[in-house]
Amino acid sequence: MTGHLAFVEVPDGNCLLLSLLGWNIAQEEFWKPIENIANLLKVRFSYGELGNQNINNWYPTYRTISIGSLNGDWLQNGLSPNTSSVGGLINTALTWEKVLHGMLAWITDYSIIA
Repeated sequence: MTGHLAFVEVPDGNCLLLSLLGWNIAQEEFWKPIENIANLLKVRFSYGELGNQNINNWYPTYRTISIGSLNGDWLQNGLSPNTSSVGGLINTALTWEKVLHGMLAWITDYSIIA
């Protein structure tokens, strides 16, 4: 039996949980008598939290710099200059929307000998 447990930290400081558990039953001693019929049987279970990334703003937890092309309110050598400005403050209450996901799978490989 094998397993894995991980906590993944996302940019806003929250942690997302991921766990996997697997058992290759075909490697057990009690499986030996039928391994010529079914040589593979695995059971896998996974469970995790997925942060929702379906958002319009790619960097909602970072302040960004807006850049404008030829949009200055003054002239330099007869042209409006390029400008830049710091974006607004970040909402500190912003967190990930978490979706819980679980899966159970059976993986088999068998052959019938005539």
